[in-house]
Amino acid sequence: MSPVLRLSLLGLLAVALLIAGIQLALPKARLPAQAFAMLDDASLVVVAEPGDGFYGLETSAKSRWSWSGGEAVMVLRRAGRDAAPRTLRLQMLIHSIAPRVVTIRHGDFILWRGPVEARRTPVEIPLFTFTGPKVELVFSSDRPGELRADGGDPRPLAFALYDLEITRAD
Repeated sequence: MSPVLRLSLLGLLAVALLIAGIQLALPKARLPAQAFAMLDDASLVVVAEPGDGFYGLETSAKSRWSWSGGEAVMVLRRAGRDAAPRTLRLQMLIHSIAPRVVTIRHGDFILWRGPVEARRTPVEIPLFTFTGPKVELVFSSDRPGELRADGGDPRPLAFALYDLEITRAD
């Protein structure tokens, strides 16, 4: 290997190590352990957490989810002092052990309503305007939760919210 090529490769390696070191040293918001999802986009940080009615967050290597027995609240919290209205896009999967209709509301406004079955149903709320430091979205089912036929879970299960993604829509 020629000395010029060797020095060029060593220079590239040094730059790559410097960039990696800078990225590791910069503070980054991390997804809290009990959060569905987080948006960390320059001037906007929003964390989505299970609230009343969700049984608690469950995780695997690929997914985050929480079951509800019939009505549950997802809390969106904004970090920082930016209080300007921001338009968000929410995407998730909703799952049930038996067919039912699930509704997602913000106050009196229905953001989504649709049938959910024993497979994960994609749900998208393409335009949601976030105002204030905290917003609560209410998820409800037209039927109460029920026990699994196999007896594998003692909780009455109506639906589960899976793999929430929050992105900016503006």
